Amino acid sequence: MELLVILLGEFLFFPFVIALAGLCNLVVTAAGLVFEVLILFLPQRAGPAPSENEKTQEPKQSFRLLHPLIKVLAGLCALIVLMAVLINAFYFESALKLMAADMARKKGMEISFFSAQGNFFTGFFELRDLKVKTLNSKKTDFDLSARHVVLDIDMFSIASSPIKIETLHVEGIEGDVRSKDAPPAKAPAPPPSQGPSPTSPAPEKLKAKKPFVIQDLALKDIKLRLHKGTHEPLLLSLSSMDSKPLRSQYAIFDTFFRSNISGDLDGHEIMIRSREAGQGRETHWRLDDFPVKVIGQFIDKAPLNWFKDGTLDVTVEDQWAYGDQAEIAMDWSLIFNAVKLEAPENTSLTQRALAAPFVHYINGKDGPVDLSFTLVMNEDQFDGSASLDAAGLWDILVDTMSKKLAQMSGQKKDAIKEGVKDTVDSFKSFLNKKRTGQSEVDEIKAPE
Repeated sequence: MELLVILLGEFLFFPFVIALAGLCNLVVTAAGLVFEVLILFLPQRAGPAPSENEKTQEPKQSFRLLHPLIKVLAGLCALIVLMAVLINAFYFESALKLMAADMARKKGMEISFFSAQGNFFTGFFELRDLKVKTLNSKKTDFDLSARHVVLDIDMFSIASSPIKIETLHVEGIEGDVRSKDAPPAKAPAPPPSQGPSPTSPAPEKLKAKKPFVIQDLALKDIKLRLHKGTHEPLLLSLSSMDSKPLRSQYAIFDTFFRSNISGDLDGHEIMIRSREAGQGRETHWRLDDFPVKVIGQFIDKAPLNWFKDGTLDVTVEDQWAYGDQAEIAMDWSLIFNAVKLEAPENTSLTQRALAAPFVHYINGKDGPVDLSFTLVMNEDQFDGSASLDAAGLWDILVDTMSKKLAQMSGQKKDAIKEGVKDTVDSFKSFLNKKRTGQSEVDEIKAPE
């Protein structure tokens, strides 16, 4: 969705598209103006009967004033029609390639297509063998191709916000998506009691240059290789995805909460179903028998990245009502089968202490571990988010899952927090004594 929002937003903001839309609107405005002028200057028949002199002079004077204006408007309309005929008959594909080249230069991409047809003035575009490749992006690199693209824009909405896109149908999407690791932090993280650093950068927002709404989005036959770091790529194969509508400002929300998606992720079935339910919608997610170690490679959140062996079944049911800021109540069911937890070597002391009861509880289970819980999110959290991570879903999921695991393992949340605090305080005391040269060393104990 990130690439879709970027490309469409850039295309809709392109000066040539805006100019063409303006000309379309001008034709309609000119026709309306001619009609109004004719009404204004036509002789009025109501009232007392005009004299013989008035009858001969009034029409002449009216048409004398009207004649130059009609000639100008008629000439303008003829010029617009001529431009439309020339562009669509001889220069449509060439003009579109020039636009693609300019967009590619501005956004640091390579954009090409084999053939194109359509009509600039009606907003209909059909492309064959479209290829898009990003060059040295900060976060994600794309190298994608699409066999067939059909785009239908409501050109009379170009001047409004958001722009209305009637249809976007894409078939045969293939390629690679490479997520880049975040750069190392320049300063150590603050203690837990202080919360996040005030200088920590906020997640980058995904904003289209020109907001739009796609009334009918349909993607078919998708095969993507998802790369991250040195891990083996995941193969995402989707037979279909449709969303009605998809908003550029809430692209991630509409993808996961207003869409229907069928396919598989690395050979494991993935399904999202959404339907109308009263004054809102119901959505169902399902992912079966998925290797847990793969999840940690792509979701860098403890303890989700601590799972080493086993599989996971995910079922999510959510309901939400239409409104300015929809509240989404999500019922999660996570079933871990034969899983093992192991903290990475670079895990902080605080995280190890906090997760100690979880690791002991899950590793001590012989059978499946069933975690069922409910969490609530707000649609506003997805405003401009480029991913579920940026929307804060994984943070909320980890926090809620941690509370559930603490409850299941017989540990109270406050007791765990106190144990973490005691461990950190002991470690600080140990460092202070080392700095002051004291010979006495206290034993550091992790919470039991």
